[in-house]
Amino acid sequence: MATVMSKNRAEFRDPSTMGYRFLAECRRLWELEIGNSSLTNIQAATILSLTYNMNGLDKVGWTYMIQAIAAAKSIDLFGDVPDSDSQKIKVVKTFTAWGLYGFQA
Repeated sequence: MATVMSKNRAEFRDPSTMGYRFLAECRRLWELEIGNSSLTNIQAATILSLTYNMNGLDKVGWTYMIQAIAAAKSIDLFGDVPDSDSQKIKVVKTFTAWGLYGFQA
């Protein structure tokens, strides 16, 4: 069982770590959502991209960033926020758009 004190917790490619298992589950869930352009999927793809990039797998990370950008374009995330959206949704869309822009810039 992995704990905070596990010696191998930072080993990205070690299947016995909780991080590896968590990422495997993230990828499994991501594959179920492919083609579904939503704010949460854009956020998830961005986090997956950053995770891979930070662990030296930039080419893999870039594929997730490309998917995040494509999903953002498909829901017109970089356009004007409709007046019909609630204030909370406007804030979430704005933060997601700027976050995605910042990470890929």
